[in-house]
Amino acid sequence: MKKLYLILLLFITPITYSAVPSDSAYNTDNREFMVEDALNDAADTPTMILCFMKNLRPDLMVNKGTYLAQVDEEACNASGQIKSGPQSQDKASASGSADGAASKSYTDAISTVTRSTSSANMLGSTWLTVEGPSGDMSVYVKASVTSGPTSSNPYGVFRMDYTAVDSAGDDMMYGILKADSSGVLNWYENMPTFGMINSLSLDQDLDAGTGKGAVRLTNEQTGSVYAYGYAYDTDGYCRTELSKDGGDPDDSDEYCFDTREAEGVKTIWDYDLYDSVTGNRHDLPVKGFTVTATVSDTKYFGFANYHGLHFDSSIVANITDGYTITRDNGGATGIDYTVNITRGKLQKITKSNVSLASMDKYPMNSFFSNSNLGLAASDYKFYYDHSASKFVLTGNRVCTDGQGCFDTPLDPELEFTVAQWIAEDVGGIGAWVPGLGGVYISSGALSDTSSTSPGSSVEIESEELVDPEAYPATLYCVNNCFTKGSINDFITKIQGSTHSSSDHPYTTATYREGGITAANLVEYTKSGISYQDGLGLAAEYPDGLSSDDNDNIDQTAANWGVRTGALLTDPSGFQCASWRGNSYDYCTDGLWDGSISEYYVWRTGHKRWDRKFVIKRGSEIINFSAPQNVYFQVPDVAANGNFAGKEVRLEYGGSGSLWGFPGACFNSTTGAFTNSCGSYGSWLPWVNRFEIPFNESTGFVMSGREQTGTKYLVKGRFGAVFLVPLSSKIGTLTLGTAADLPSDDTVNVGPNGTAANYIGAVPTKPDTVSVKQGELL
Repeated sequence: MKKLYLILLLFITPITYSAVPSDSAYNTDNREFMVEDALNDAADTPTMILCFMKNLRPDLMVNKGTYLAQVDEEACNASGQIKSGPQSQDKASASGSADGAASKSYTDAISTVTRSTSSANMLGSTWLTVEGPSGDMSVYVKASVTSGPTSSNPYGVFRMDYTAVDSAGDDMMYGILKADSSGVLNWYENMPTFGMINSLSLDQDLDAGTGKGAVRLTNEQTGSVYAYGYAYDTDGYCRTELSKDGGDPDDSDEYCFDTREAEGVKTIWDYDLYDSVTGNRHDLPVKGFTVTATVSDTKYFGFANYHGLHFDSSIVANITDGYTITRDNGGATGIDYTVNITRGKLQKITKSNVSLASMDKYPMNSFFSNSNLGLAASDYKFYYDHSASKFVLTGNRVCTDGQGCFDTPLDPELEFTVAQWIAEDVGGIGAWVPGLGGVYISSGALSDTSSTSPGSSVEIESEELVDPEAYPATLYCVNNCFTKGSINDFITKIQGSTHSSSDHPYTTATYREGGITAANLVEYTKSGISYQDGLGLAAEYPDGLSSDDNDNIDQTAANWGVRTGALLTDPSGFQCASWRGNSYDYCTDGLWDGSISEYYVWRTGHKRWDRKFVIKRGSEIINFSAPQNVYFQVPDVAANGNFAGKEVRLEYGGSGSLWGFPGACFNSTTGAFTNSCGSYGSWLPWVNRFEIPFNESTGFVMSGREQTGTKYLVKGRFGAVFLVPLSSKIGTLTLGTAADLPSDDTVNVGPNGTAANYIGAVPTKPDTVSVKQGELL
């Protein structure tokens, strides 16, 4: 599934003013949404070019000499923004996704922009390196801008030629992207090595909200060349296949879709928060900043924030404990910082209580193993049906050696009543709820579904990372504990390729146990920014794991890292319930009866987010702002599925990063969400289950649970709309034809072209970054 990014202007929502000032950021910040449609493989490249070049901000660097810009290429890669296939939404994966969202990889671009007079064309040259089909490619770009965008001509008048050269010096690609004074955008790209020619034409009337054009694309698997015509207006979008390999089309039917924003299914990647009175953009007080690291005499740019230190993986591998990084201050002298690293993090958990009745229809994830109820040992997706007083299991986690683990639908679904579970006398049910967090459904909550009292209700876990200076000196573990010895045993299996999908690094005596004897109690002692086990060894994964090791770990039960059960500073807090008799010395029963409302967990693993990067200036630790918990009341409409009418918890990481949305697979053919996500090689896209609307009355979040605290308005800035199919074609639209496709007008601006067209060798890279992701530093 690809994007027809070039008709995104359909979805710039008209502004309606009310309480917030009309000139506030809330009302003036742009919104951009790409259209999801199957034919537009060819639109990916012009999409990338337009986004990438916009973020170079050449308009700010005219006649300022050679400058260095950094662009988050993935943010311009619409295809990469949408996940495909079933995604795990358990506690470990949700935590990892939030941490991983903080990591950005920037592409360096060296540019020069000149203009001889105020009426002359703006001329630019850009050099960069990108990943190609068979390795890195050097890209040479030559641009000339005659006039900027206007309301009637959204792209202005420009011409941009580019040439890509492989490491052997051979030309891999020629391309041109241009727009004329009439507002027609044309793109043509030739990849002679692969025999591929793709092109696109778009002729639009921005004021009327209409457009038409044609697309030519080569199927990478079959080599067949297809041409399509398309057209759209404010209500609909239609397309038809014009030809295949220059002959008749395989399918000449016309397919139409509803393009009204309110009728489409939208997934948004970039949400900003705003003050509900002034409309000013809300951000975190201590934001991250750009840093540099020097490896083998080469300076690399990265980012430091609450979630750690972010460089390309090859650079991070060279950054060891005690390493010096420098804060990049543009042209000024940078400030040096020291990096301290450990492969573990400490989290603090706080519990609150709600009734089981309030959890009606919330999707959950948990591990079940109960033969009496027909539940084979597995991680399951399920929900509680309050009206029927039962639990319904809709899917489970299937792990296959060598292919990872995937959530798959159950057919038929499984279910058991609350009474049946109580009769099993196995206690409560622990689960993870996407958009809410970790929960524990106590035995008391099962007996009294309206209770909100500790010990007899549903307990919700709130998590926060603990700063190293606040680490307790000693912590004790009863459940899911690991030691250096148990980790080493696990790693030995990994490196010997004797592992299975169920392997883990926990101690056998504590794995999934609610009670243990004193001999099996695990004690952790603080050591700097880490913890040691009872033998004085670091209770964390070792350094130096290879990529093969990491791939093998991904095939086990520890694929998202590992975390202990509850840790307490005093082991006497692990009291055993009377029904256990004298079988155990320490138990986790206090987690379920309400006597333990705060505790810690220690996590480690092989992923980037399992490391703790502490940034210091001298002895002072830089305490970056933690993501802010906010709560959204999902509109109570059928389209929002099981989340309709529910309150969900999200995390705001600042600068457009709002994480924690539940998702599901979306079938654009039927226009419906589904648990059947497809199969290997043919996955459906994974889409946010609901959106926060751009609306002052309903599009807001609160800082406190149950819609309390401070109110923030929300505005989705960047995303995609999945079009809903129409049953009949739109008679008023005239689709583009093959005659609209541009001809070959490419110019080789690389080293193998003529002297007149060659933009020259790559200049020396400037020491400082002038522009980062569209912002002047």
